[in-house]
Amino acid sequence: ITKMVSWQTKRPTVFKELLKRLDIDDEAPDVSPQFKAVIHKEFSFSAYLALCVASGVTDSIQIHPLTWFMVLVVFGFFATMNWFVMIPLGSWTPGFIVCVIGCLIAMWGIVLRKRYHVERVIRSDETAQGHIIAQRTASVGSANPDMEEHLRFHQRHNTEIIMLRGLQVVLFLLCYEFARVVLDVHDWKTNPGMHMLYCGFFVFFFLI
Repeated sequence: ITKMVSWQTKRPTVFKELLKRLDIDDEAPDVSPQFKAVIHKEFSFSAYLALCVASGVTDSIQIHPLTWFMVLVVFGFFATMNWFVMIPLGSWTPGFIVCVIGCLIAMWGIVLRKRYHVERVIRSDETAQGHIIAQRTASVGSANPDMEEHLRFHQRHNTEIIMLRGLQVVLFLLCYEFARVVLDVHDWKTNPGMHMLYCGFFVFFFLI
């Protein structure tokens, strides 16, 4: 809600459209108090959670244009290294594996961190939680457009989506490298042990 209040100065066009949908006169002197009152009254937390889930599922299924752009940038980097430095793509296979391990560990850490915060709130005393919620509500009611500047990075940006799109790029490269390793007949004849090890790693990652 604090972020939405700041739209009055940072995103005036969007804020006016929102006022129009809420049947609030954008020329009224008490626009902000009216907006806060309507949001507090009409805001549905269950609908908000459903929208967040739908947005997360959509982002995980539909590839964002930024993800495709990063894939092209990475392949362009590999092509440049192969053309000028003569480093074949197969030499990057251990790097792919390390990147996948890093992304999986990061996602696992984020899940544990979120679960810890949820469990801490559940274990908290209801009276203390009510006091905290009352303080936050009061702060929203007296919020000003500059209040967003004091929020943390993960409060101002959807860091989960950033990690998800990074994981999409890594998984795309992983699938490409797996197909290249499996169908590389020459390397299977010259170095079958290493290729078997790579295939084992790839299958393990796909299973988890």
